[in-house]
Amino acid sequence: TTPIKSFVLRNSIRAVAVFLTVLNILANFELVNDTGSENGLDPRCGWVCLFRDGRPWDEKVHILLSLVPTGILILCNAYFSFLLWRYGTEFSIVVHASILNPWFSLSFGTGAMAATQIFGYPPYFSCTSNLGLLIFIVSILLLMVEVDKDMVAADEFADFLAQVARKGDKTSVTKKASA
Repeated sequence: TTPIKSFVLRNSIRAVAVFLTVLNILANFELVNDTGSENGLDPRCGWVCLFRDGRPWDEKVHILLSLVPTGILILCNAYFSFLLWRYGTEFSIVVHASILNPWFSLSFGTGAMAATQIFGYPPYFSCTSNLGLLIFIVSILLLMVEVDKDMVAADEFADFLAQVARKGDKTSVTKKASA
C-alpha cells in the first residue's frame, strides 16, 4: 500500500545516505589501508585511472571507496535530472516551446560532474573534480530559479481561480443571498 511504500522509500534513502557518509569517512580520513599512497601513487584519481592502474584490487580499495559516493550521486542525479526535465516539459505551469528548456540545466551539471569524475588523472583530479562539482552546484542554482518561477506562477494561477470563484458566486442565479 502507499503509506508502506512511502515509509520504505524514505527510510531507504536515509540508509543510503548513512552508507555514503560512512564510505566518505573511511576514504577521506584514510581509515582503510592503502599501500598505493605509500608507494608515491596519488589515491585521488578518476574511474578510468582506477581501472587502468595495474595494481591488484586489494591495493586500490581506497581509490574505489573515494569514488563510490560520487558515482552514486551521479547516478541519482541523472535520474532526478530526467524527472525534473520531464516535469518542466510536460507538467510545469510555465510552458517552454522547446524540449531544451531551462529545466534541462541539471543534466548539464550532472554530465560535467560525471566527466570530471570519470576522466580525472592524479595530478589534476582534485582541480577537475572540484570544477565538476562547481558546475553541478551552479546548475542546481539555475534550476532553483525555474522552481521559484513555477511556484510564483502556480500561486498567481490559484489566486486567479479564487477570484473567478468569488465572481461566479456573486453572479450566480441559483445562489440567492438571504435578505
